Order: sequence, then structure tokens, then C-alpha cells
Amino acid sequence: MNMRGTGIAAASLVLVSLVACGRGGDDAKSPKQADSGIGVMQFRAVPDGDPLLGSRHRNAGGRYSFRPPAPWVPVKSPPPAAGKPARFRSHLSDPAGKGYMDASVASGGPPKLDPVTMNGLKNALGEPLAKAVGGTLIGADLFRFNDFTVLQVMTRKDEWVLLNLLFFRNPGSYVQVTYAAPASLYHKLARAIEASIASFEWEG
Repeated sequence: MNMRGTGIAAASLVLVSLVACGRGGDDAKSPKQADSGIGVMQFRAVPDGDPLLGSRHRNAGGRYSFRPPAPWVPVKSPPPAAGKPARFRSHLSDPAGKGYMDASVASGGPPKLDPVTMNGLKNALGEPLAKAVGGTLIGADLFRFNDFTVLQVMTRKDEWVLLNLLFFRNPGSYVQVTYAAPASLYHKLARAIEASIASFEWEG
């Protein structure tokens, strides 16, 4: 991941890139290099009863589910979503205000999920995604996980760090998931965020 100066230690930014990609730590195995040229993540499994994560949240309309970092819980009246109206939206937050996550289904995306197309998408979407939330781009990267191709974009907004992930399985639609936390707490939450990402499922 191409990092920019943000005042945050690189190791506290994206566990998916810096740990799961074999650049430090032991919370995940080093990835295999896919035949496609995009790295394959091998997350450490998290048991169902692990207190690191909360209960599985299911969005029936969007046909996706995940386990959020504990103790984040669903919010019935979430704040307005940034950008275009979200479909099948889920919003969960820490009751103490120490983080939140947002997920929704979107139509569109690249016509193909090959490395050339996806790298072009990564280069094209990094800055726009950061500007959409009024933040500064830290970096963007691609990885494969199960049968998903995932684009991750990290942004710094004021004193918060936002990790945007776009999960693609087939051309035509994708699920966008955002994890957000104060920069001072992101390193502490990084393992839970990684485990939450590993729990993601989608029938789309």
C-alpha cells in the first residue's frame, strides 16, 4: 500500500495490508500470490464465540452478513450516507462513540475483475473516495479473499481513519463496507477490524 505522511505510524493503519500481506506481525499468514497477480489473503479464523467480535449481523435485502467488532451494535436511525443513496444499508457503531461501520450494496463497477482492470479502478477511485468523505487519501490496495476481489482505500479525516472496502464477486454490483475509528484507537482496533473483514459473506 502506498502510504503518505499522516502523522500515524504505518503499522497502525491497515492491518489487512501491513500484517496480512506478510509485512509484520503474526495475526495472519503471509498471502499466496494468485495466478491473477493480485495477492490472496489468508486470514486467521475467528471462532464463533470469540469476544473480539459481536454477533453476526445479517442484511436480508442485501443478502450479506458479517460480525462487527465488539461492542458495535446496529443503529436504527443512522446518519445520512455520504454520496449517492445507499441500498440495503447497515450502520453499526460503538455505544461509546469509539468507532462505527457502514455497509451497503451498489450497482455498477468494472466490466471485468482482471488485474489490469482492477488496478485501473484502484488508481481511479482512491482520490474520489477520499474526497467524497472530505478526507485525505492515505493509500489504496487490492487483495483476493475467498471468492471476492476487494479494493481497499484508507482515508484520514480530521482525527479519524476510514477504511473503505469494495467487495466484488461478479461484475455489475458490489458491497461497500466502511470501518471508521479515531486515529488514536485504530491500532488497538486493527485486529478486530481484520477479523470482522474475514467474517464477511455475501450471496450476491
